[in-house]
Amino acid sequence: MVNERLRLAQRALEDALDADYPSEALVEQRAKEVGEAQVAAVRMRALREVRIRRILNPEQQARLREVRLKIREAEAFKQRQQRIQNNEGRRRRNLPNQGNSIGRNRHARNNLRRTP
Repeated sequence: MVNERLRLAQRALEDALDADYPSEALVEQRAKEVGEAQVAAVRMRALREVRIRRILNPEQQARLREVRLKIREAEAFKQRQQRIQNNEGRRRRNLPNQGNSIGRNRHARNNLRRTP
């Protein structure tokens, strides 16, 4: 039910944004509804977590922590790999770096140097 509320709120926001002449007040209201639905979803997940942990013995809780740590590490690795792939694709297409501007400034300074 909570996830359905979130899905419907997100859809309503998209519909408001897709209007020919979006109403700023309506978009603001729909964004607020999405935020409230997200809060409710996070709250429900947290309460479910508490209820699950209450029935686990200490060994099971330790195992749960280990599994969650491995999942977080795997997700972090996946994100790093995705960033690497995105950077490689950008290089192949000769697109400028979207990160900081350190590299561009260095080259710009080199182009400004006067040669004797």
